[in-house]
Amino acid sequence: MDMGMPRLAWTGISLAFLAAVAGAADKPPVVWRPASPANFQDASRTAADIDSIVIHTAEGSYAGTISWFQNPSASASSHYVISPSGEITQMVADEDVAWTQTYYNRRSFGIECAGYAGSAATWTPELLDSLVSLVAWLSEAYQIRALHPATTANDTGGWYDDFGILGHYQIQTSGSPAATRYGVRTDPGSYFPWDDFVARVNGQYGPGVPSGLVAEPRLEGARAAIRFSWDPAAGADGYWLDIATDPGELQSMTGSFRNFNLGGTSHDWQGLEPGTVYYWRVFAYNAYGGVHGYPAGPVTTPSAGPPDAPALLSPPDGSTVTSWPVILDWNDPPGATSYDVEIGRIEADGSYTLTHQGSTGVSSYSVPVGAAPWNATHVWKVRAVGPSGTSDASEASFTLALPAPAKPSILSPKDWERVSTNTPTLRWDHGDTPAIWWFEIRLWRWNGSSWTEVWRKEDIGGASGEFVLPDGAIPRTGWYWWAVRIWNPGGYSPWAGSGFGRW
Repeated sequence: MDMGMPRLAWTGISLAFLAAVAGAADKPPVVWRPASPANFQDASRTAADIDSIVIHTAEGSYAGTISWFQNPSASASSHYVISPSGEITQMVADEDVAWTQTYYNRRSFGIECAGYAGSAATWTPELLDSLVSLVAWLSEAYQIRALHPATTANDTGGWYDDFGILGHYQIQTSGSPAATRYGVRTDPGSYFPWDDFVARVNGQYGPGVPSGLVAEPRLEGARAAIRFSWDPAAGADGYWLDIATDPGELQSMTGSFRNFNLGGTSHDWQGLEPGTVYYWRVFAYNAYGGVHGYPAGPVTTPSAGPPDAPALLSPPDGSTVTSWPVILDWNDPPGATSYDVEIGRIEADGSYTLTHQGSTGVSSYSVPVGAAPWNATHVWKVRAVGPSGTSDASEASFTLALPAPAKPSILSPKDWERVSTNTPTLRWDHGDTPAIWWFEIRLWRWNGSSWTEVWRKEDIGGASGEFVLPDGAIPRTGWYWWAVRIWNPGGYSPWAGSGFGRW
């Protein structure tokens, strides 16, 4: 699944609440100490451009980090720096691009926490309080998903593309191509309290956690459905429902991951594979952020029965067909993998004679020549075949009544033109005459007083509009007349002919 799908969904939600939430929370106090203009990029980013907040350790002191970002030779900066006492310095405006997380710079905010990734002492209560307030405000103001994904660059082929509240280590993970190019990063380090931190961010501005998750699977013909329901979460404006065939995909929001934005506390998910194990979760959202619901499941859909019988579409039941080829069409019932086709003729006494059986993997079938004799009434039947059985047959009738061919038009030789070979090519146009089985050609020579037939060929198979006279058909020079007629099961066409000379 496209990794942008949850982001797009969230953006749609935030637009709906934008007017209501404006000014809903104040930005925590910050001190403006701008970075050197040589260390960031002027831009005009909006919420639509930003989907992540990246947390760093400065690997140095508060004052030293600020001084470094103000040094024009640093070629580095961060939007915010937080001291052990909780003071927040802003060094790059939110709309501008700071240079602190390489290929994630344009899509994210960078926050440097004074201290070291390898030191538990970095995470003072005052620093964490300010970090929670700042991240919660940014999540609200820019509609950033207030969740910490478990993925790293090594989970996505080396170039990260997840979003939310991230650690620098996820973007430049050891062993990834990103680390090879930009260096390995491990911050904010193993002492950073991710679970408690994200819970506090959501607790400050987010809704409660959905509970009472229930999944009720059922079978709907050849497909399955699951009704998901849960208890309301305090402060929720709506819910996201996620489902996957693999628990890892559910966590990383890849592969078969899906979601819906829902206003209620239940959803019927239809069109699922029968006999399949699904994993699911629900998390609530409001105008300020989101909280994961507890993962639930797994839930297994029932094994499928046979597909539904197809609905026959064309030719309509009882219709008369006057053209060829005849294409049988029907709908494609869920769960069908192939179809069995049967054609039979209705005899004068009303009995049924089977004339053809076939199969196809698609919901249409071209009737072979001879499978439905002409000028007769036929019944056609289709059964849908699936992994768990075959449906009942659907049937309809049609009468095949092809008209006799129209008179062909002579193309060449004609109008007494002269040819220079004893084996001229005769050409004609038989228009859109359907189902031509064969044609017949006759040739006469003028003997000075009458026409004498000198060559004749019947039952020339195929629907070609040309024929090369064989050597010997024209015995000598003189005037000749040739004629052609064609045949299909509706009858013979009238003869068409013209004269030519051989000299």
